[in-house]
Amino acid sequence: MDAPSRSLDHPLHDVKPGDWIYIKSFTGHPLGEKWKGWYQTLLTTYTAVKARGITTWLHYSKIKKAPAPEKSTTTWKAELIGPTSIGPMHTKKMLD
Repeated sequence: MDAPSRSLDHPLHDVKPGDWIYIKSFTGHPLGEKWKGWYQTLLTTYTAVKARGITTWLHYSKIKKAPAPEKSTTTWKAELIGPTSIGPMHTKKMLD
């Protein structure tokens, strides 16, 4: 006797591409951090998420949504560092 198949008609999570997530960590240390992150979501299915920098798909039970990291802008300028040479210089500005 075959088991009845269950089909999904909606996602089991609320993560969308572009969202930021934490990934559950299994380090074995009881007092260690339980979540790693931030990772940006690239693709989603009804039960899994693909994150930037992670090679495998992640089951929805192993992730949770994270707030977006603080935004900042970095500007680059050329700085004269000698009579015949220039070097890159950057400044970081936090956005509100």
